[in-house]
Amino acid sequence: MERNIRSCIVSYCKYFKGKYWQDHYNFPFPKILLICSNDQTKEFLSRFVPKTLEKEEVDVGFFLALKSDIQERGIQIDTWEAI
Repeated sequence: MERNIRSCIVSYCKYFKGKYWQDHYNFPFPKILLICSNDQTKEFLSRFVPKTLEKEEVDVGFFLALKSDIQERGIQIDTWEAI
């Protein structure tokens, strides 16, 4: 599973670097919201995403939340953790 998540994060970075969004829309690049099924995945992403952003030299906003938190409280501002 981690391999799929890694490739997804890298794909978002490459899409940003390719400037497709920036060249075709008059809006800022959207924030990426990732819902994690468990604490282990959230911890992995909180380390992996910043390293990938630095390596790819991109400034994309990523936010993490636990699925259980969303199920309990719904989607709230304080549900999301910026990374």
